[in-house]
Amino acid sequence: MIWTITFSTLHIYLAMLQISVPWYAPLFVIMVVNLGKALPSTPGAIGVAHAMYVLALAAFGVPREEALAFAIIAHGLGYVAVVAGGIVFLWLEGLTLATLWSAQESDSPHTP
Repeated sequence: MIWTITFSTLHIYLAMLQISVPWYAPLFVIMVVNLGKALPSTPGAIGVAHAMYVLALAAFGVPREEALAFAIIAHGLGYVAVVAGGIVFLWLEGLTLATLWSAQESDSPHTP
């Protein structure tokens, strides 16, 4: 299911940026980016993920600048979706960030 959603969103982003690639290009992009996640990286895979997007789209003749724009949009909107979902579920559970912070502080051992 997640691959279908990811494929669909990448396809929409490509169309939004008017990047013309074969219909199966998002599948190839997903595979290359996921393989790239095995490489050492910064938190959030910033840099490595973008390079993998550019590398994957280069196989379809997409210019580097357009591929990088796509990478930034795809990666950024992916995080926005996760954060928005987290906020919704916090609200549904009746929690706030303040209650989470106070629960974390009460669970952590205090050093003398």
